[in-house]
Amino acid sequence: MEEEKVYLIIGEMIRRARLSKGITLGQIADKLGVAAITIQRYEIGGRKIDMGMLIKIIDILGLNYTNFMNEVQSKVTDNAYEQEETIAAHHDGEEWTEEELKAIEDFKAFVKSKRNK
Repeated sequence: MEEEKVYLIIGEMIRRARLSKGITLGQIADKLGVAAITIQRYEIGGRKIDMGMLIKIIDILGLNYTNFMNEVQSKVTDNAYEQEETIAAHHDGEEWTEEELKAIEDFKAFVKSKRNK
């Protein structure tokens, strides 16, 4: 569905901008008065983000709203978006730290590297 694709693109763009600026999920969440898991769900497309919240996040990240939305539109219309693979795990409501998420990604890469040997 096109709408789901838009939320996935927006989430991935937020995540990449956040990581490139060295901002944690918790830092954004604290500024917005929400839980870090809420921001994480926006980033993975698991929760739809309303425009008010999107504008606040774009502002926190120091991005230009018009440029951001133009890039979203471009990715939607050009089919230039390839969703990253998602691995799900049950974690009893715990929030993951940035370091833990990095360790999971590193382990995923390690496991994949063993396929070709």
